[in-house]
Amino acid sequence: MSPAARGRAASAALVLAAAGLLTSCGGGPSPADPSTVRAGAQVFSQAGCGTCHTLGAAGSRGAIGPSLDVRRPPVDRVASQVEEGGGAMPAYADRLSDEEIDAVAAYVAEVAGR
Repeated sequence: MSPAARGRAASAALVLAAAGLLTSCGGGPSPADPSTVRAGAQVFSQAGCGTCHTLGAAGSRGAIGPSLDVRRPPVDRVASQVEEGGGAMPAYADRLSDEEIDAVAAYVAEVAGR
Protein backbone atom coordinates (compact mmCIF):
# COMPACT_ATOMS: atom_id res chain seq x y z
CA MET A 1 0.00 0.00 0.00
CA SER A 2 1.39 3.41 -0.88
CA PRO A 3 2.04 5.96 1.87
CA ALA A 4 -0.85 8.09 0.61
CA ALA A 5 -3.22 5.11 0.71
CA ARG A 6 -2.08 4.19 4.22
CA GLY A 7 -2.63 7.76 5.39
CA ARG A 8 -6.12 7.96 3.85
CA ALA A 9 -7.07 4.52 5.14
CA ALA A 10 -5.85 5.42 8.62
CA SER A 11 -7.75 8.71 8.54
CA ALA A 12 -10.94 7.02 7.37
CA ALA A 13 -10.57 4.30 10.00
CA LEU A 14 -10.06 6.91 12.73
CA VAL A 15 -13.14 8.83 11.62
CA LEU A 16 -15.22 5.65 11.65
CA ALA A 17 -13.80 4.62 15.03
CA ALA A 18 -14.49 8.04 16.52
CA ALA A 19 -18.02 7.97 15.15
CA GLY A 20 -18.50 4.61 16.82
CA LEU A 21 -17.26 5.90 20.16
CA LEU A 22 -19.59 8.86 20.00
CA THR A 23 -22.69 7.11 18.72
CA SER A 24 -22.74 3.57 20.02
CA CYS A 25 -22.33 1.67 23.22
CA GLY A 26 -22.61 -1.76 21.63
CA GLY A 27 -20.16 -3.81 19.67
CA GLY A 28 -21.66 -3.31 16.21
CA PRO A 29 -20.01 -1.62 13.26
CA SER A 30 -19.37 2.11 13.50
CA PRO A 31 -21.62 4.20 11.30
CA ALA A 32 -19.96 6.42 8.70
CA ASP A 33 -21.00 10.01 8.19
CA PRO A 34 -24.26 9.90 6.19
CA SER A 35 -23.11 12.55 3.70
CA THR A 36 -19.90 10.59 3.05
CA VAL A 37 -21.90 7.39 2.51
CA ARG A 38 -24.21 9.19 0.05
CA ALA A 39 -21.20 10.59 -1.82
CA GLY A 40 -19.65 7.11 -1.87
CA ALA A 41 -22.83 5.65 -3.35
CA GLN A 42 -22.57 8.15 -6.19
CA VAL A 43 -18.91 7.31 -6.77
CA PHE A 44 -19.72 3.57 -6.77
CA SER A 45 -22.37 4.15 -9.42
CA GLN A 46 -20.50 6.67 -11.57
CA ALA A 47 -17.22 4.74 -11.54
CA GLY A 48 -19.02 1.60 -12.72
CA CYS A 49 -18.09 -0.53 -9.70
CA GLY A 50 -21.33 -2.50 -9.99
CA THR A 51 -20.31 -3.75 -13.41
CA CYS A 52 -17.89 -6.10 -11.67
CA HIS A 53 -19.04 -6.29 -8.05
CA THR A 54 -22.20 -7.45 -6.33
CA LEU A 55 -23.41 -4.97 -3.73
CA GLY A 56 -27.05 -5.30 -2.77
CA ALA A 57 -27.35 -1.74 -1.44
CA ALA A 58 -26.33 -0.46 -4.88
CA GLY A 59 -28.52 -2.94 -6.72
CA SER A 60 -25.48 -4.34 -8.50
CA ARG A 61 -24.97 -7.96 -9.44
CA GLY A 62 -21.56 -7.95 -11.11
CA ALA A 63 -19.80 -11.30 -11.18
CA ILE A 64 -16.32 -10.45 -12.45
CA GLY A 65 -14.94 -9.23 -9.13
CA PRO A 66 -15.71 -10.56 -5.69
CA SER A 67 -19.09 -10.01 -4.07
CA LEU A 68 -18.66 -7.13 -1.66
CA ASP A 69 -21.69 -8.37 0.26
CA VAL A 70 -19.90 -11.65 0.93
CA ARG A 71 -16.47 -10.17 1.64
CA ARG A 72 -17.68 -7.19 3.71
CA PRO A 73 -14.27 -5.51 3.42
CA PRO A 74 -13.14 -2.93 5.98
CA VAL A 75 -12.73 0.67 4.90
CA ASP A 76 -8.93 0.50 4.74
CA ARG A 77 -9.00 -2.55 2.47
CA VAL A 78 -11.47 -0.91 0.09
CA ALA A 79 -9.44 2.31 -0.06
CA SER A 80 -6.24 0.38 -0.80
CA GLN A 81 -7.85 -1.81 -3.48
CA VAL A 82 -9.53 1.14 -5.20
CA GLU A 83 -6.35 3.19 -5.21
CA GLU A 84 -3.85 0.51 -6.18
CA GLY A 85 -5.97 -2.12 -7.92
CA GLY A 86 -4.99 -5.76 -7.85
CA GLY A 87 -5.96 -8.99 -9.50
CA ALA A 88 -8.24 -8.08 -12.40
CA MET A 89 -9.17 -4.71 -10.87
CA PRO A 90 -7.46 -1.64 -12.29
CA ALA A 91 -6.09 1.11 -10.05
CA TYR A 92 -8.31 4.16 -9.71
CA ALA A 93 -5.80 6.55 -8.10
CA ASP A 94 -5.48 8.43 -11.39
CA ARG A 95 -9.25 8.46 -12.01
CA LEU A 96 -10.69 9.32 -8.60
CA SER A 97 -9.75 12.04 -6.12
CA ASP A 98 -8.66 11.19 -2.59
CA GLU A 99 -12.07 12.35 -1.37
CA GLU A 100 -13.87 10.08 -3.84
CA ILE A 101 -11.74 7.10 -2.81
CA ASP A 102 -12.42 7.80 0.87
CA ALA A 103 -16.15 8.16 0.18
CA VAL A 104 -16.51 4.95 -1.83
CA ALA A 105 -14.47 3.09 0.79
CA ALA A 106 -16.73 4.37 3.58
CA TYR A 107 -19.83 3.49 1.53
CA VAL A 108 -18.77 -0.07 0.74
CA ALA A 109 -17.60 -0.73 4.31
CA GLU A 110 -20.86 0.66 5.68
CA VAL A 111 -23.37 -1.12 3.44
CA ALA A 112 -21.73 -4.39 2.31
CA GLY A 113 -23.64 -7.41 3.51
CA ARG A 114 -26.50 -5.40 4.98
